[in-house]
Amino acid sequence: QQLAINGRMVIPVGHEHRQEMTVITRISESEFRSEKHGDFVFVPLLKGTVNL
Repeated sequence: QQLAINGRMVIPVGHEHRQEMTVITRISESEFRSEKHGDFVFVPLLKGTVNL
């Protein structure tokens, strides 16, 4: 209900070592489209921090 029709939500899906960038688009009140845009690995933004 929070995503407007024609609205898009971009989210990384997966675990911390490999994620796939996914775009969810709301087509109508009850229809959504999901597009995958490749694999990514996110790195820590703070120097000296590591998530293993």
